[in-house]
Amino acid sequence: MSEMPNLRKLASTPPYPEFLHAFCRKISFDPGDIVRRQDQYYKELYLVTEGSLDVLSPSPAREARTSIGPGSMIGEIGLLQGSRATAAIVARTAASALVIDYETLWKIHEGDRRTAVQFCRYLAKVSQPNDNKANLMSLLPSSSKASDVDVSICNNDDQVLQEAMRLRYNVCCVEYGRDSPDADHAKRILTDRLDGFGHMFVAVKAGEVIGTLRTNLSREGSLGIFEELYGMTSSKHHPAHTAICGRFTVKKLHRGTPVFLKLCTVFLDYMIKQDILECYVGCEPHLAAIYTTLGFRQAAERFFHYDFGPNDPMVLDLARHGKRLRGLAGI
Repeated sequence: MSEMPNLRKLASTPPYPEFLHAFCRKISFDPGDIVRRQDQYYKELYLVTEGSLDVLSPSPAREARTSIGPGSMIGEIGLLQGSRATAAIVARTAASALVIDYETLWKIHEGDRRTAVQFCRYLAKVSQPNDNKANLMSLLPSSSKASDVDVSICNNDDQVLQEAMRLRYNVCCVEYGRDSPDADHAKRILTDRLDGFGHMFVAVKAGEVIGTLRTNLSREGSLGIFEELYGMTSSKHHPAHTAICGRFTVKKLHRGTPVFLKLCTVFLDYMIKQDILECYVGCEPHLAAIYTTLGFRQAAERFFHYDFGPNDPMVLDLARHGKRLRGLAGI
């Protein structure tokens, strides 16, 4: 995925929230200043607040291809996927922008809940979604035979849990190049506060953890901001019969194999036995249509996840679709 600035006109989006000035440092540019250099890595994004910037065509022409102004976001794809900037951006006039990095994202996300929800939903409106056209069904295997893969729920085996967190780190931070605030670079693991009361599912082959996902039952602990972002607070089943699923990770070598199906089968079976009626997930926008065909529906408006970017919150009615999907996964 290449980093491209968001070139959409933002007439329909609200002005950026004023509270951002309290969290973000401001950077200013004089006419002619280089804002982004082509082919360089950047681990922060800019929200343009004043002035006009030119996006240049690739070398050697380096002509102004288009202009962007206040309300435009620059660099979110590079921030999330560790990709290089594919275009140079130069200030046409005096300009300024707010700098948003992982530390800022995390600080707002874990702060005042109302402010955090407003911020995450605003960022989703001005950011550029992943344009990956991959079809979720194309990732599924043609067969579910995987007798050499064992899937189980793992809550007490510290060694296996550490391996699952290490797999998360290798995919998120090494493969995708993200600098997640949840990463422990010394231990090379990825863990967050929801692991404290989460239920971890692991797929193991020849003693190696090759896949994992986590669920949190709402009745067992606070989900924080995700209750609002996923639209859970408006459900009559929340919190006694709701749960969220996340941190779905499969080792690259085993994607498109029955590992995906086996994890889903065990996970769905567990949810049904726990009397969970609604399961919530966040999915990348380009996959929302596929989730819908599987029975999910959008539960709230799009938001910006600090680790994954634009996300559509989806919910599955397990009483209606759970057994059917469990059967589908166990074909």
